[in-house]
Amino acid sequence: MKKIFFFLAIFSFFFSNAQKEDCSAYVSEYKGLLDEGKVNEAYLPWTTVKKNCPKLNEELYLDGFKILQYKVDNLQGEEKDKAVEEILSLHDAFYKNFPEKNQEIELNKALVLIKNSVENKNKIYNWLDVAFSKYPNKIDDVQAFFNYFSLSYDKFSEAEKTITADKLIERYILLSGLLDKLEISNPEKQQDYAAAQKGINGLASNVMTCENLTNYFSKELSKNNDNVDWLSSSLSTLQKKCSGSPLFKTMAERFYKLNENNVSAKYMAIASLKDRDFDNAKKYYIKSAELENNPIEKAKIYYTLAASLHSDEPQKAKEYLKKSIDFDPKNGRTYLYLAQLYVNNVSQCSMNDFEKKVVYYLAIKTAQKAQEAEPILKSYVTRFNAENGKKALTDNDIKDGKLSGKSIKLGCWINETIVLP
Repeated sequence: MKKIFFFLAIFSFFFSNAQKEDCSAYVSEYKGLLDEGKVNEAYLPWTTVKKNCPKLNEELYLDGFKILQYKVDNLQGEEKDKAVEEILSLHDAFYKNFPEKNQEIELNKALVLIKNSVENKNKIYNWLDVAFSKYPNKIDDVQAFFNYFSLSYDKFSEAEKTITADKLIERYILLSGLLDKLEISNPEKQQDYAAAQKGINGLASNVMTCENLTNYFSKELSKNNDNVDWLSSSLSTLQKKCSGSPLFKTMAERFYKLNENNVSAKYMAIASLKDRDFDNAKKYYIKSAELENNPIEKAKIYYTLAASLHSDEPQKAKEYLKKSIDFDPKNGRTYLYLAQLYVNNVSQCSMNDFEKKVVYYLAIKTAQKAQEAEPILKSYVTRFNAENGKKALTDNDIKDGKLSGKSIKLGCWINETIVLP
């Protein structure tokens, strides 16, 4: 009996080694074909490795996904469908043999169907539903976000609603919060995430009414009163439709008390502004700007301070517009607003006619900076210059007054020195 067991062990050892040698040869074969761009020819030796050595390594599966995707891209009809199913099966095998390497299997399988335009909404929805429930913070694919909300909306819109308005709002909050974080952490994909959010907003517009949102958040607040992440994402949603509601202010105050940061200060500013409590609105916007690390967001806050809270105080408005430009010199509308500020208050400092011409000249030069920063603003700048050009210092004025190269100091709140060409 011992001899039999010994023989079986020896046989198993040699058989195993033979398999590994066979797999090694086939790996070299299919790798070589891939290097030569012969993807279709690589399929057969690759399948041999997958069949005989499924636990060889992770690379076996990554190569397989490339080979099979190539097949899908070059097939039509039933043959294409079979190749897609083979990719899905490969994900299952990958998870079975290397579960730690393919933990987002549901997401990966859903994306296979989405990116290959396979019309199987139930499968896609079910896989995405599991993915966003199990590991939402690991998902960064734009198509996953939009498709999950779109399919959720379809289920809400069906005659037999399988998703309620509250559930849809809950998913909107989840996805919006995740997209906000991704825009910050992946600035190179910021436009893609913003586009996904815009698409989701379009679908959600008739559900995300102030009434529906107020009802939903009123019920959920008691359960999430100390949850800063929930408060942050919920206020972001509520702000768009219901920033003037008492509930928004209540939630903003709670959020600020729990976590005093740039975001919570901004929500306190918005709530104060809606309450017409302008002093507190100014205080919280300044606080938000001071705590904000992102220069673009900081610039937006300073612009809001100038345009919304100091529009009747040109000196303060200019101060905040200059800060906004310092942090984001590529925002053309800030230059346009500053140019309009000069024009609207041209007589405030009791200037003579010549100095008024210089102010209009300064306004036109400032407006031109808007076009330099954002060429798309050219039409606005052209219209602004046409309206104010006749009142400004002209080249002839400079020549006749022998002012070429001279510096002219404008005092009062403008406080600028203009060097003439």
